Amino acid sequence: MVNDMTKERNKEKTKQALITTTLEILAEDGFANLGVNEIARRSGVNKALIYRYFKSYKGLLEAVAKSGDLFPSSHEILDGIDLNESSAAIASQIFRNYITGIRNRPIAQKIMAWELNQNNKITEILADAREAVSQDIFHFLAPKLPELKEPEKIHYTTAIVGSGLLHLCLRSISASHWDGVHLRDEKEWQRLFAAVEQIFQIL
Repeated sequence: MVNDMTKERNKEKTKQALITTTLEILAEDGFANLGVNEIARRSGVNKALIYRYFKSYKGLLEAVAKSGDLFPSSHEILDGIDLNESSAAIASQIFRNYITGIRNRPIAQKIMAWELNQNNKITEILADAREAVSQDIFHFLAPKLPELKEPEKIHYTTAIVGSGLLHLCLRSISASHWDGVHLRDEKEWQRLFAAVEQIFQIL
């Protein structure tokens, strides 16, 4: 029993080490040096453990994307949501949580900026993992918000609003303003989120 518990702790410790190392490589080198051999070498573990614990290289990248260290998790995005609020207020809070999470993660900003001009297996896996989180949130909210039972009414709006906010977030890396909005001023971001709520009130 003790041996089983020790093995499980070692397994989880190794899995976390592999996830952490993958994040470090992404932060330092981007996609260029990311691969099974480099991850195993920097982690100091046998690369066979990647396949044992994550089934595949893809499985490791999916675990990294869902860890909450790279991108906001569904729990983080839904934090503070009050289902008694209006749908517009809920939508605004979700976007607030998501964009704030991205703004607090420089590595996420780097990766999402790279994705704009790089298309490879790694970017596809990470993008698919983010999309899965979005769908999890939608399926959680759909039974509770009547408006979401006709998703065609809001999907295009959320795509436009979400991509617009994300563009401003990524733009703030290299520019301080966009169309008169100070992208590095917290008060300006609060005004942006208030504008999001106004948009959804119109729907």
